[in-house]
Amino acid sequence: MRATLAALAMSLVSVPAAATSAWIGVLSESAKACEGARIQRVLVKSPAERAGLKPDDCVSSVGVRVVRSPRDLRAALDGAALGDPVNVRFLRAGRATNALVMPAARPSELELQRSQLIGQPIPNFDKAEWVSRGGGTKARATIVAFGASWCGPCRMAEPALMRVHDRFRVQGVHLVHMREDPRDVASAFASSEPAGTAVASDDRGEIASQLFVFSLPTFVIVDQQGRVSDIIAGYSADFEARLSTTLSTILRPK
Repeated sequence: MRATLAALAMSLVSVPAAATSAWIGVLSESAKACEGARIQRVLVKSPAERAGLKPDDCVSSVGVRVVRSPRDLRAALDGAALGDPVNVRFLRAGRATNALVMPAARPSELELQRSQLIGQPIPNFDKAEWVSRGGGTKARATIVAFGASWCGPCRMAEPALMRVHDRFRVQGVHLVHMREDPRDVASAFASSEPAGTAVASDDRGEIASQLFVFSLPTFVIVDQQGRVSDIIAGYSADFEARLSTTLSTILRPK
């Protein structure tokens, strides 16, 4: 997963490691049918979305800079003034067009994650390798816990996570462990968990990358409608209280 997330972070169109990095909010890739940079994904509420860029657009230039690859696309924004519109030329369905995009400062990892996920439907988990599907009543809320056997903070968070789950599961709260471990290691982990807990191997980080999980542990809390209500990144002393508060809010009668 670490390699996948590093690639994800580098695919975000930005200038690395500076507070004033120019950012337009797309994930891009090289593609045979695109002689520039093919847009894989346009992030919600991003400059690119506001300018009308869409997935499959093939970017050929930014300002006066020719773009032949995702790296060129990142480099084209190097030194771009924040809030100063740049002309992005691209092919859409074979037709050349352009859009004025206003670069913004690149958000932090948590800001990026929250801006893309809060209130949005959670992606399906069809690429995960399930070790245990869990089961029981229909979930009124779900905790998706991203962790790994090698992650010390994940082990530190586990007792508090289980206390919260034990407290709320009678109210219909489900727990899904998404493990950055091979299937056999995830299976060993599942054998130590209470019956009914769902466990999956996400060893290649495909689910984590969809949910912009940059670090472990990360906890994504989902409501009954399948929309993300909260994200807790890392483990701290207030983890148990914060997770409990989020679940209580979701479960509160409307």
